[in-house]
This record gives sequence, structure tokens and C-alpha cells, in this order.
Amino acid sequence: MIFLRSRYYDPATGTFISRDTYPGTLTNPASQHRYTYTENNPINYTDPSGHLAFLVTIAVGAAGGLIAGLAYYAGKTYLSNDPCVHWDWKEALLWSGVGAGIGAFLGGGFYGGWWVGTQMGWWGGVNTGSYSVYQLIENGSVRYIGQTNNFSIRAATWLKTRGWNIAPIKGLQRLNIFDARAVEQTLIELYGLENLYNKINSIGPNNPIYYYAILRGAEILNKIGYVKIE
Repeated sequence: MIFLRSRYYDPATGTFISRDTYPGTLTNPASQHRYTYTENNPINYTDPSGHLAFLVTIAVGAAGGLIAGLAYYAGKTYLSNDPCVHWDWKEALLWSGVGAGIGAFLGGGFYGGWWVGTQMGWWGGVNTGSYSVYQLIENGSVRYIGQTNNFSIRAATWLKTRGWNIAPIKGLQRLNIFDARAVEQTLIELYGLENLYNKINSIGPNNPIYYYAILRGAEILNKIGYVKIE
């Protein structure tokens, strides 16, 4: 007999010897059997609690995604053209979480995708954070797009280092970090990286969240009635 936290498991029969207190779900009949281990699928599932089967590929995907998310943030931080950008553990953990969510989604389907979506605010309101998106206008043309959670410091830094007078874009304040990056990238696409002082994309085309970020950025810009400056 093997004790798995809440119940004893008999490896000879491949079942628990006592009834599970978790009733399972109506959409998954295999989960309703009160004695089986991991819904009779120990290759792809594990049951660390003795109550609920857990998809192994979710855990593996989440672990890989967490590392990828952290690596993405590190690369973006050190390659940025913005002198105000520096390593921030809070943001690093956020991007790690996003990577883990994407990894879980790719490995485990709906619930991983739901987690990523809610964490990134794809279905949330606009005014959910402390970030602002700003722009630099020279001779009537937009030349730089950026985002920050402390506009006064960012404005002072750009003025001191480049002589730039940046301005926040009306309606794009109090964004969460993901919405701010999504809008930043959407505006970079709108004006063209080749026409801006920006050296790199905020969210590159090869990033798994690129497509959704552009959709979210466009949605926010439509909500505030943003008009492109020609």
C-alpha cells in the first residue's frame, strides 16, 4: 500500500482502496470514478493530492514557459534603447508568470489559456494599472513610442539624455503592464519601426503573445478613439 496524502493506493490493482471525496466533473466521466488513479491514465497524468488528476504536460509546459518568460524579459531589458529601463524583479516575475501560463496553455489546453488571458488583461478593463503610454512628436510626426509606470521620471530622463519632450497619450494612462506593452507595440506597427527612434519591438512577431497583443492594443486604441498623427 502507498499513502498518497489523502488515501491509500494499491499498486497491484491500480486503484485507491477508499472512495474519493472529490466527485469529479460532469463533462469528464472518467473523473467521476471514485477509486481509479489519474483517470486510468498514469502516463499523462499525476495525482499529488490523492483527489484530482493533474495533466503532466501542463506542469512541464509551465516550467519551460516560466524560463522562457524570464529569458524574454532579460533580453528585452538589456537590449532596450530606453535609458530608463532597468532590471525589475516585479516585472521579471510577471513575465515569468506569463511564460508559465503560455507553456501551460500549449501543454494543457483551456485552463492554461484562461489563466494567461486573465493575467494579461485581454478581457479586462483599460484602467487597471499604473502604466502610461507616451510619444515623442518632432515636426508634426511621431518619432518614438514608449510606456512607463512613472511618467515624470521618464520625461525628466529623456529630456536630460536626449533633449526629448515626450507627452503622455490621452486616454492611455492607468494601464496594466501587459495592456501598456500591447498598445506600445500596436502603435509601433501603426507608425513603422523604420520611422521611429525605437530600435526594437516591444513584443516581437515571434513572441507567442504577439497576435493577441496586437488585437488587445487595437481594441484599446479604438476605445479611446485614437487618431494617427500623419
